[in-house]
Amino acid sequence: MDEQVFDVIIVGAGFAGLAASYHLKKYGINHIVFERGRIGESWLSQRWDSFRTNSTNKLNVLPGQDWSDDSTADAFATTTELVSSFEEYSSSHQLPVLQNINVISVEKQGNFFHVVVSSKDVHTNYRSRQILIASGTANKIKIPQISKNI
Repeated sequence: MDEQVFDVIIVGAGFAGLAASYHLKKYGINHIVFERGRIGESWLSQRWDSFRTNSTNKLNVLPGQDWSDDSTADAFATTTELVSSFEEYSSSHQLPVLQNINVISVEKQGNFFHVVVSSKDVHTNYRSRQILIASGTANKIKIPQISKNI
């Protein structure tokens, strides 16, 4: 089976993954981004409904974005607003993001990483020279041990 080969594979399409993809594209580096859900998924699925960012929009700027003339620059985005801005950013910069893709394994083989992904029970193989893990810190629910006694 032929494997697609990339210079870089990015795992995660949140803030860090999108920013990295923007710069890689800017410099013509062949890459792809895998996101297990939709763009910015953990902001929607791992936050409570009333959650807002703890910094203003003008501080949550991705490369190439400009909030200086925006009336919402000093606002605190909801998760829905933040994810919407991520989706718009990815689309407007034509970033190579594949959504609903689970990375099953990453193995170093010689000068390449062999990456297996899954979507709808179909496994696909990729190779890349570099891997960038941008899955964030909030990618698993953390339940304190004391909760067992409550």
